[in-house]
Amino acid sequence: MVADVPTAAEQEWLSRTVESDRPNLGNRGEQQLGLRQFGNADAWLEWNGDEVTLLKLEARGSGGSAIPLLELLKDLADRRGLRLIGNVTAYCTDERRTADLAKVIAFYRQNEIHVGEAPYFALRYPPPS
Repeated sequence: MVADVPTAAEQEWLSRTVESDRPNLGNRGEQQLGLRQFGNADAWLEWNGDEVTLLKLEARGSGGSAIPLLELLKDLADRRGLRLIGNVTAYCTDERRTADLAKVIAFYRQNEIHVGEAPYFALRYPPPS
C-alpha cells in the first residue's frame, strides 16, 4: 500500500504550524491525530485534494486569538486554489462553560467566511459567487 503524499498546500500547512499540545478527543474519548497549533489557536483539518474540511477551530484565549489561524487558512486557500468547508459548531471548553452558536457564526462572518443557514450552518471559503 502506498502512503498518501501530502499536497504542496498541506506541506505548507504542516511547516507553518506545530502539533498541538492539547488533547483532541473524539466522541468516545479516544485521541485523534491532526490537531495543529498556529499562534493562540488550534485547528483540525481533513485534506481531500483541493477541498479542505475544517473539523475543529479552537481559540486558546479570547479577543480574536483564532483570527491569525483563520487568516492563514484563507491565505492558503487563495494562493493554492483550495476550498475550505465545514460546519459551524459551538462547544464548551475549560475556559468557556457555555456554548454560544450565534457568536461563533458572527465570528466567521466577520472574517469573510460564508456561513449557511440552519440546521447545518455550513461554512465555505471562498464564499459562493
